[in-house]
Amino acid sequence: MQFLREVGRSVYSPSFYRELLTRPAASSFVYFLKLNAVVAFVYATLFVFAMGPDIRVFLADAGSLVTHAFPDNFAFEVSGGVASTTVKQPFTVKWPGQDFGLVTIDLNATSTNSTSSLIYLLRTSVVSVVPEGESVKIEQRTYGNESVSVTKHDIDLFGNKMTGFASYAAPLLTLLVFVMGFCIGLLRLVYLAGAALLVWIVAKLRGLSIDYAKAYQLSMHLVTFPALLGVASMMQSSVVPFLGTLILVILAAVNLRSLQQSLPLE
Repeated sequence: MQFLREVGRSVYSPSFYRELLTRPAASSFVYFLKLNAVVAFVYATLFVFAMGPDIRVFLADAGSLVTHAFPDNFAFEVSGGVASTTVKQPFTVKWPGQDFGLVTIDLNATSTNSTSSLIYLLRTSVVSVVPEGESVKIEQRTYGNESVSVTKHDIDLFGNKMTGFASYAAPLLTLLVFVMGFCIGLLRLVYLAGAALLVWIVAKLRGLSIDYAKAYQLSMHLVTFPALLGVASMMQSSVVPFLGTLILVILAAVNLRSLQQSLPLE
């Protein structure tokens, strides 16, 4: 509750900003970390609510596809740099409803220029089709001295794990997006280095005597509303450039206005 109160006062409270002038910078840094954690959590929650169901369906469908796409007698082996298999070739596993293949096995070929599958398992090499913008790049690598053996049993185990993982996708994805969002949010500390200069200029224009370090501390609170606005902008298709910085400067001017009489002039 105290943190929520501090969030509100960071948006607008001249008396609160007067208090900040005597507070240590460490307290503002702790507040910034808490704010960053809240924003990252909201980002993660919104992302999972939007994408979580589709990801769960994708994993469940992928697991089912893996277990049903291969015949019961399927086996693929690489020995001495040469591959062998039990299926009739070319053998292609396609995603349901799509024309492109996920994996194609064709041991009658040693190279290919085809891009209709993502991976080609050839007699002596594996070929990957890698998207590059609007085009694709074909990468080919020989098996070398690798020894590989994959059977239908191995594939079923993998497919069942994918299907089982679908139920854990939401919480794990939330954690992953939260950690990424929190780390990315820490980059605001770099942004605040420039924002603090603007706050310092606003203070100077109002005749207030604060140094750059104190302006940086104030910025860690003034960034509150722009950060929350950034969460709301996730649901919009267009964002006004530099809107957050403009709001930060306006809030600095509004919150510092009433401090003119309480601080010494330069």
